[in-house]
Amino acid sequence: MSFHYHEVPHSKQQDPAPFEMFTTQETLQKYYQIFNHGSIIVVPKNRNPLCLARWMPFEDMPQETKMGWNTFAKFLIGRTSFLDKVKINGPQVAGQMWANGWRKSSVQESFVQYSSFNALAKKNRKQEYNEEEEKESIIWAGEFLASQLKQFAPEVFKDFQDLLVGNNLPSFSQMTYQEGSYRPMDFTSFLTFTMQDFANKPHKDHDLNQWTLVGWIPVFNPLDSGYHEQISTLADHEFDMTGGQFTFCEMQVALDFTRFCGICLCVFRLTEFLHQTLHGQSPSKKYTRIGFSCQINERLAHAVDAYLHGRCRFDYIGDQADHIQSAMNKCEKICK
Repeated sequence: MSFHYHEVPHSKQQDPAPFEMFTTQETLQKYYQIFNHGSIIVVPKNRNPLCLARWMPFEDMPQETKMGWNTFAKFLIGRTSFLDKVKINGPQVAGQMWANGWRKSSVQESFVQYSSFNALAKKNRKQEYNEEEEKESIIWAGEFLASQLKQFAPEVFKDFQDLLVGNNLPSFSQMTYQEGSYRPMDFTSFLTFTMQDFANKPHKDHDLNQWTLVGWIPVFNPLDSGYHEQISTLADHEFDMTGGQFTFCEMQVALDFTRFCGICLCVFRLTEFLHQTLHGQSPSKKYTRIGFSCQINERLAHAVDAYLHGRCRFDYIGDQADHIQSAMNKCEKICK
């Protein structure tokens, strides 16, 4: 895999418009180095590398790989019926976000899986929930994403995996936490994904991993009335989304996906460089773009360490079995 090398000179290592909370398209065109195709590596002069990115058009993609991305996109859209939306706070200012996997519990010194009790209870009432099918789909999604990262940036995949295993953290594919029990392709604890013209403020993250994987998938909008008539989840050649660039304002670098009908993957140093997703839109409202990112959360690592070393006051892990039982209990109360 060959990359185009771009070095950011010292003169470009500053925000050209610090007064703009959301970098305007005019500022992008005037000051930024904009990338929108191929494979790139961006390195600020005399500093650590910033990012690697690759654009992969659907028309050039092997059919098996395209089908894999279609299944993965369908998986993420399907997960929205099991998860609560992340409340808008912190950097997020627009769009919708969901988190899937494991996190530190917000109410006690333990860790839990992201899930919606209300959604599980509803599916249980309608007998729509199949635990084994759900488990298989999560394992498949984790392994598919791992294979893409390993092919794209093998050293980043190894760094992810070393952090996960070295800290005995729960894997994204685990429905129940089992210390030291990992699949060969396990590499992260959770992922977030966004839709519906998501945008956020410039920010740095505070996760355990120095590098993170992010990606963008153009899809038919699941909120559009014609969505269920589509054969494929992936967008077609009429994909019309504009804006939504992913920017590094202090390096004057932007990754652009305007009307790009394909997958873009990027790994970047999330704790070192300010980054931002700008507002985007589909004039026809027929399309949206799924953005996803993988993290190993520092607070989760502290919670797991406390649990394993007996420093946790609560001997409790909110895994899938616990969520299902809570949902069943809720069903019983409703039905009484």
